[in-house]
Amino acid sequence: MITRVYIPMDEYVDLLPAILEAGIPNHKARPRPVLDLCGLRCMFLTFEGVDAYVRTPFAFPFVISVLRGEFRQPMHRLEEVDWLYLGGDKAGFVSALAEHARATGEEAELIPFRELSGAVPQQPREGEFHVTIPRNTVNYNENSWVKNKDVLSGVPPESWGRKTANNTGSYARLIERLAVPHLPRPPRVIVDLGSGLGYTTAELARLHPEARVFGLELSDSALEVARASFDEPNLTFLKHDISEPLDFGEGAIDLLVSVNALAYARDQKRSADDIFAKLSPDGIFFNHSRIGYSHDFWEFPYSLVWPLIFQIYPETWAGAASERGLNTRMLPPQLSRRLTPWSFMHPMSQGTMRALERCSLRYQEEDVAEYLPCTTHALLLHSRHVEDNMESHLSGGPSRGETLAHCLGLLSEMPDYMQDMALRSRRENAKSMGLGDVGMDYCRRFVAGGVAF
Repeated sequence: MITRVYIPMDEYVDLLPAILEAGIPNHKARPRPVLDLCGLRCMFLTFEGVDAYVRTPFAFPFVISVLRGEFRQPMHRLEEVDWLYLGGDKAGFVSALAEHARATGEEAELIPFRELSGAVPQQPREGEFHVTIPRNTVNYNENSWVKNKDVLSGVPPESWGRKTANNTGSYARLIERLAVPHLPRPPRVIVDLGSGLGYTTAELARLHPEARVFGLELSDSALEVARASFDEPNLTFLKHDISEPLDFGEGAIDLLVSVNALAYARDQKRSADDIFAKLSPDGIFFNHSRIGYSHDFWEFPYSLVWPLIFQIYPETWAGAASERGLNTRMLPPQLSRRLTPWSFMHPMSQGTMRALERCSLRYQEEDVAEYLPCTTHALLLHSRHVEDNMESHLSGGPSRGETLAHCLGLLSEMPDYMQDMALRSRRENAKSMGLGDVGMDYCRRFVAGGVAF
């Protein structure tokens, strides 16, 4: 067996000495003027809890996460997958190839090429290597809650934000304005799923004294603060893993609320099905969360083959709602549309980050009625009594290329200054990844309809 390794001609001269020095068994093939992407041997990646997939060769640097951290796959499982170097960390590429050679005993066939043609077909083929990437369910607020719980228990909730704890504000007034008017009668049962420190839950209990209100939270530290801070007679805080089914009867919940929490549910479709089953026929679900589209949009081409699977994608929730006869209305984030450095997985230069913050502050002042992926969060309202607007927000298919085509294609609907900023960030991301002309061309071919840089 051999491992076919395709290398652009302008990179071949630099990579060859490093491959030889690493002692990787190899032989050199005749150069190809054109590499047809349609014929490459690929692996098929699916993602836990997300209706998304991608078929890809070992395209470096885009799929290196397959070999890192909790996603790491044994190298021998990558047999019969073609390797394609498109730029970036040459030492990292050679190291991965050497590890693969040791694990499989395969010889590397080094194939220089000048340019690309075609695109990688996305439908899986029988016998291809398939792996499901596990979902990251780490709650990034937990460390803050543990560190600050003693301080938080002794001060008024309106002061929590000044004590450096994360996600401490209340969404109750927004829920009253945007969700409650769609209920035909006052809610009898209210559930806050992923209630955190309990501020929103407690305010809902005060606003609806005749309702039974439940805050469901997994964090012991958050529950300790919530129980010490709020004692409304109609309010109960319970420990609950957000990935598990709700302990309520079918149709029992009139108003269900979740703020920045459901991204941690391991199986998004299963959680959505359970939630909509527990919602009363005239009930409403207020779901505010970070949307994976912002990663797809701002961090392209880092995001080429890798969805941000610890955020939500609205198709999953809208589809599950529709199966229950519910509409979905997607709205822009309601408290802030500002982008900050913590919004991103990959670093931007200080100049670009400052420019992006200026753009987001300007966007914050505009009257925005529809969600666009230049903001990180969105609000999903699910109910029979809301007007559905999801047709314009659905990506058109679960393949990664289709999702990116939809998301990146929304660039033209944004203000000019946001369009300029997006193109600047894409070019900077591509440069920081070390992509050359061939790597940029691969990105354009991967996204259905192409993409601008």
